[in-house]
Amino acid sequence: MSRRNGQFIRRGEKRWTVRVYDGTDAAGKRRYINESVEGSRRDAQAKLTEMLRERDRGTLAKPTQETVGQFLDQWLDGTKARTVRASTLLRYRDDVARYIRPALGHRRLRDLRAEEIDEFYTSLNQRGLRSRTVRHVHAILSGALQQAMKWSRIGRNPAKLVTLPPLERSSARSLNGEQAKAFVVAAEADRYGALLLLAISTGMRPGEYEGLGWAAVDLEAGRVNVCRAIVHLRKSEWRFEGTKTGRDRSIAISPVVVRALKAHRAKQAQARLAAGGAWQDHDLVFTNELGGPIQHRNLVSRHFKAVLQAAKIPTSIRLYDLRHTFGTMMIGNGVDIRTVSDVLGHSSTSTTLDIYSHALDANRRQASEKITEILWGKASRVVLD
Repeated sequence: MSRRNGQFIRRGEKRWTVRVYDGTDAAGKRRYINESVEGSRRDAQAKLTEMLRERDRGTLAKPTQETVGQFLDQWLDGTKARTVRASTLLRYRDDVARYIRPALGHRRLRDLRAEEIDEFYTSLNQRGLRSRTVRHVHAILSGALQQAMKWSRIGRNPAKLVTLPPLERSSARSLNGEQAKAFVVAAEADRYGALLLLAISTGMRPGEYEGLGWAAVDLEAGRVNVCRAIVHLRKSEWRFEGTKTGRDRSIAISPVVVRALKAHRAKQAQARLAAGGAWQDHDLVFTNELGGPIQHRNLVSRHFKAVLQAAKIPTSIRLYDLRHTFGTMMIGNGVDIRTVSDVLGHSSTSTTLDIYSHALDANRRQASEKITEILWGKASRVVLD
């Protein structure tokens, strides 16, 4: 084989340096990519053949001592910082720091192998992490390695060779009819009652109603325009972002919620006068005592949980489950899946079908029982398993 293409050189007992020609630099000097190989002459020849094949395909990685952790930092600070929402980037950074960096961050990027990644995922599973979390960690790592391959830092993406754990499907939790009635009664007595009523009656995401502005509320028409969400970053830092799917949506609100919002607005005006120059004007519907954004953690611990207790509802219910309650009630009352998906702001109806399969199953059962009753009467009704 021509030395211009590549060669392997003995460096000791069963040690070789494999060199592949990679063109010339700006000064006309030849460039080579070197790899160390331990084994027989046949092993060195096989490595040379592999490297030449990768060079011809344009996937031959350039020599580098860069670690996985160093590349992840570059990827997060550059590519991902430009292409994802701030909240998404924050979660990426947290998962890299919590899971990926301790296990793989020290490894040289070009030496990372699929077996190591597989062992890493197994260790996460043994720590009790849900398969959904493991899959999210995989999406981050595989995405970074895919970019590394595009930049010729590695020859291929080893994460794509790993088998992922099956996705655990879990039904959305929601309040039943009696619980929902008790909840709205108890919520009316809370300082943030209007917020909780809005949440359970519109299916908005917490970040959407916590970041709702008065400019997006039309109390005369009885509608809110969902066009942004608030994202809490680290410490007291926060910002507004677009909706999760990037699409605005308009939602009708009931007269009860309209009255609650009007009463809330009047109380907010009084608080604004009392605060004077200390009031922070962000046009927020729901604020703290000085007009700033409410802290999600405080909303849950001091208000939502208190309302659950007053309504005698298990405190294991999450604030986000008010959204699921709304979705389940809509489907249970015969609203078509397309409308439910649009109101909830899902990216597609398949997402809605996946989350609310339990409610759809109940609808199918009721439909089957109704048809049986029509054909054979109540006495002969068959309840299907």
